[in-house]
Amino acid sequence: MSNIELKPCPFCGGKGCMNLEKDCICSYVKCISCGAESGLVKVSAEYCADERAAEKWNRRYEEV
Repeated sequence: MSNIELKPCPFCGGKGCMNLEKDCICSYVKCISCGAESGLVKVSAEYCADERAAEKWNRRYEEV
């Protein structure tokens, strides 16, 4: 994995950790404290699944 920076967990502030699903067909970020997950991103030749999973994890709701 490249140097992808992960924000703290939006629920508990814990550390996010990049994971690969068994058989390496999906990538996701999971909080090591509370278990919150970013959602699965399928591995593809068109994009880096780790980067897409990190984008999902790092996305935050912002008030308008």
